[in-house]
Amino acid sequence: PSGHATAAFSTCLAVAVIIGRPVPGFMLALLAGAIGLSRIYLSQHFALDVLAGATIGTLTACALWYWLYASAFSQRPWLKRSVLRGSGGSAS
Repeated sequence: PSGHATAAFSTCLAVAVIIGRPVPGFMLALLAGAIGLSRIYLSQHFALDVLAGATIGTLTACALWYWLYASAFSQRPWLKRSVLRGSGGSAS
């Protein structure tokens, strides 16, 4: 599988979840797709390699989202901070 496609899809999906708005999320999906297509265009991978990498990256990001936001692990008090809202407190 294409490591570039795996990294692109998992990173873009994670950033789209953090941003939480549809238009930037769509743009990030297009970016991940363009990175995957560039691997095929440059003859570095076959289409099936890129598809497998995209699938692995997407499933990895979804599993991590589930673990951090929807599972019992997500109830930990130190995970209640938002990256973008700056609500992380200091231990004073």
